[in-house]
Amino acid sequence: MPTSPLLLFLGCSSPRESAEPSTPPELFVVSPTTDTSVPEGTPTVLSVIVADAESAPTELTLRVEVADNEVASGAADKVGRYRTELVLPAGSWTTRVVVVDPAGDTAEKEWVLNVVPPDLVPPQRPQIDGNEGGNTFVRIDGPAQQAGFGRHVAVAPDGDADGTADLLVGAPDRFGGAVFLFASSALVNADRLTANEAAASFLARDPVDGLGSAGGAVDDLDGDGFPELALGAPGNAANGAEAGVVWIVRGGTPLGLGGDPAELASWSVAGEPGDRLGTRVAGGDLDGDGLAELLVGAPGSDLGGAEAGVVAVFSGTDGARGGSLDLSDSAALLAGRPGDRLGTALAVCADADGDGTAELGIGARHAGNGEARGAGSFQYVAGASLPAWASATDAAWLHLVGDHAGDALGTDFACPGDSDADGLGDTFVGAPGVDRAGSDGGSVFALFGPGRAELTLAASEADARFDGPPGAGLGDRVSTGGDLDHDGLLDVIFGSPGGVGFVGFAHGARADHWGPGGSPLDAALPGNDTTGALGSALAGGFDLGRDGYAEVALGAPGADLGNGAVYVLSPR
Repeated sequence: MPTSPLLLFLGCSSPRESAEPSTPPELFVVSPTTDTSVPEGTPTVLSVIVADAESAPTELTLRVEVADNEVASGAADKVGRYRTELVLPAGSWTTRVVVVDPAGDTAEKEWVLNVVPPDLVPPQRPQIDGNEGGNTFVRIDGPAQQAGFGRHVAVAPDGDADGTADLLVGAPDRFGGAVFLFASSALVNADRLTANEAAASFLARDPVDGLGSAGGAVDDLDGDGFPELALGAPGNAANGAEAGVVWIVRGGTPLGLGGDPAELASWSVAGEPGDRLGTRVAGGDLDGDGLAELLVGAPGSDLGGAEAGVVAVFSGTDGARGGSLDLSDSAALLAGRPGDRLGTALAVCADADGDGTAELGIGARHAGNGEARGAGSFQYVAGASLPAWASATDAAWLHLVGDHAGDALGTDFACPGDSDADGLGDTFVGAPGVDRAGSDGGSVFALFGPGRAELTLAASEADARFDGPPGAGLGDRVSTGGDLDHDGLLDVIFGSPGGVGFVGFAHGARADHWGPGGSPLDAALPGNDTTGALGSALAGGFDLGRDGYAEVALGAPGADLGNGAVYVLSPR
């Protein structure tokens, strides 16, 4: 029988000296936090994550009450989790969870749980608590004929010249795919939009293109002061089956209502048969010359061996030539080892070794660690010293490798900048196959600016770790969130798209409390049957209201029977 997850997060600060006065546990998130509805007869799984400043998790006792009657009680496990099931008859039930530490300090959360006949359960929007000022959403519904809307979301260049970046939404799953651009001005104060209200849309020419799988704004490639728009189509067959292509639309180009990206592009990069070039696209200034480089992943390339994959770096000045480029035109080419499928995750990351220039971050979820196949890896390559051609393993100065077969470390990662105020860039690496908190619960590992070269670490040696509940696959998606809580520090968001989906939040203000033994998420946003695969795509860093609070876009391609939707969350 299906279950409806309720996630309660009780977080708290790091251990204190015993001489200090005792403090109660801090309450961070309960989801749902307002009235909601579940079907009668369906077991509702109540999952609790709790911690305390002075006490071990197993010393905390919990009590679950419904209508003032105790229905469950117990202690958290060694990592602070508690789980029980509630089966309630139809009605509106006041539900309360209370946690008590050995000193007698308590914290509690109360909400109304509506239990109704299954055919009366209304559509639900995701809900989140834990940020001052409440939370608002804009829901953007995909077109009925374009499946998978929300499979990819990203920041887009400021197309309407209002000084605020816009939103790109990809829908790659049908008819060759499509890309929709939504003006930030249309999202402010909106409640619900449709794909028909996009400022521009791009439609694939060929049904195998996969347009909308990757792309977004890349920093200024040609020095004209405008960021470029890069669009990846890894299935494009113009150069052979699944060769792939990336189209670059020059910044400041009037887009009108969009159209064929091949006609609008000022230049492009194409792969060879089977390369799937354009599976991942990124950009940024790697060498500190003021011009961005274009990064393109081609995980099907055999240049380093069968399905080794490559990451190609193109100088921004290459775009001045126009026309179609290929891998031979790249300024740098990094190859994986056979089977790595390098190029599924890449980004320009802030300086992590103190040399004054950015790093090239590369994830390879299929990479092996000795006999541990699919353990995965993440690598930093110094941006200032990229080789024209090399093995990525040989060129990298930092290697983070998965601990066990199937961990899939490096599936995705994010570089939010300096989270811990040590002056060096930090990186959060997803490993959705990790089983630390239960089968395929997944983990995200944090590296705080290593600051020294030639370093190889096991994932268990990372500076901090966040674990997902069993089956969540936490870390399948990782993204910079921007400053969600307006405290001057950047935050990070983690996606788990399996089932109805799940999104977790880690706030930079709590970086001092994150540790290698496992850290509680600071907020959580579970999906439901209406949202559908919430967290399949993540994008942050928008500031739609220009008020210092960041917005994040959450893709839910399984919503509306697979047509898809995107939720734009504002913590204001």
